[in-house]
Amino acid sequence: MNEHAFHKLIGDKLKSKFDGVLLDSACGGDHTLPLFYGTKKSWGTKFCNPDIIIIKNEQIKILIEIEESNIKPHQVCGKLLTSALATHYIYQEDTIEMNEKVLFIQILDHSKIKGNARKDQRTNLEKAICNILPVKGSKITDYKIMAGHIANFNFEQLFQCIQDFL
Repeated sequence: MNEHAFHKLIGDKLKSKFDGVLLDSACGGDHTLPLFYGTKKSWGTKFCNPDIIIIKNEQIKILIEIEESNIKPHQVCGKLLTSALATHYIYQEDTIEMNEKVLFIQILDHSKIKGNARKDQRTNLEKAICNILPVKGSKITDYKIMAGHIANFNFEQLFQCIQDFL
């Protein structure tokens, strides 16, 4: 199995189900998906590279991060915050801004976790994050954590969450 099999599976499923899906290379695309602070493309303004971006009406509507290894709260929050600080996706000649309301989904591979402690932590982390959104100046207004593994991930729940937000 390839190094990012879970990423690739999610990317394939989303690409076949929705229009406007951009995938980074781990998910089956051919490049990274750089998000920048402002419209100037430079190393100084590049903040992060989400795994998946869903575009609607020529604006970023949904950002997705897939965590296959490090699912500690500081890692999860760090990905959210850098995305929340960004304002535009810029690649080659394309500059796409964030919609006024953006959904950030984090998919966590919980295959290496035993017991309910991590589930409780995920639930509490999601609740705490939702309580502080939107962060001042950010267009990320909604947040969802989903957990599963390549063998048992609930794609219907993911599809419904996306469809409801679009």
